[in-house]
Amino acid sequence: MPQNPLHSVHTRACLSCKTLGTVFLTEEIVRLDFSWGGPAPRAGQFFMIKPKRGSVFLPRPFSVARWQTVKSSGPETIVLSFLVALRGRGTLELSQLGAGEEAELTGPLGNGWADFFPPGNRGPGKPETDAGPEKPWALIGGGAGIAPLLALAEELSGDGAAPETGKNFCGFDFYGGFKKAFPDPRRREGFTGSARGARKLILAFEDSEAGPSSGDRYPPERPLERPPERPPERPLERAGKGPPPVIHRGRIPDFFNPPDYAVVYGCGPEPMLRVLGRRCRALGVPCYLSLERRMACGVGACLGCTVETRGGNRRCCTGGPIFPAEDLYFDE
Repeated sequence: MPQNPLHSVHTRACLSCKTLGTVFLTEEIVRLDFSWGGPAPRAGQFFMIKPKRGSVFLPRPFSVARWQTVKSSGPETIVLSFLVALRGRGTLELSQLGAGEEAELTGPLGNGWADFFPPGNRGPGKPETDAGPEKPWALIGGGAGIAPLLALAEELSGDGAAPETGKNFCGFDFYGGFKKAFPDPRRREGFTGSARGARKLILAFEDSEAGPSSGDRYPPERPLERPPERPPERPLERAGKGPPPVIHRGRIPDFFNPPDYAVVYGCGPEPMLRVLGRRCRALGVPCYLSLERRMACGVGACLGCTVETRGGNRRCCTGGPIFPAEDLYFDE
């Protein structure tokens, strides 16, 4: 089993960063861009974010959706992008950050997807072998949980600092699950633009046209203390090249077939992850899941993000956030 990397003070930083932009992708999910002068992250890692102007005391953890290096005459700067779902006062205040306002970012934290690449596929520092089935990979994200999969899609498609994936890598299919369909295709591009290197782009929507759903029910989201203001008009993402999306009504676990893939990577609502994890484990398909937990520090000091695994309790921040599905308990 892959070992999690050591997270030392030499691989992370705590910096005051300027907000570069706020883009409402939907009325409930916002993309935030920050200027970052610390270490570059890896796909799957997260940051603790706390606005300087705010009423909440503790920061919130968010996985990186994308990062870009900005060239300038001064020190190298990285633009970090995050997807924030509006679920309470803390996320509401983050969504209201204006350009130039400061927030405190700590990271990058946690392990990365490359720590769980299949044998025969090389990530950073991984030797190449001849093992590994010749099947594509599946990247599955639900709602704002799509963020760390977008970062992985960029690595795999070579849009960012792409690792060599080895001769057994046969590409990837990208699945995105949402509650409502996007009224404007350009809004959809704001979510899925990083997945343009996928073999297939599959989107599932749980809207009124889907009819009754079967299986696990997703828990309702907590209401906001006060509703957000009407999203202002902002520049939209420019549409990129890539496969046209295949649209499904319902939820991804309703039609997803794990044996079609060499490995499955997932992040999103925990009920969705439970279904994926149980099914992949029963069918013998390697599956790795990025979990969401409440965190106070993100560095393993508070012990508030415990995950029960078959090897004992582990901290989601330092032992994760990515775990093999075979190590997790799913209502057993």
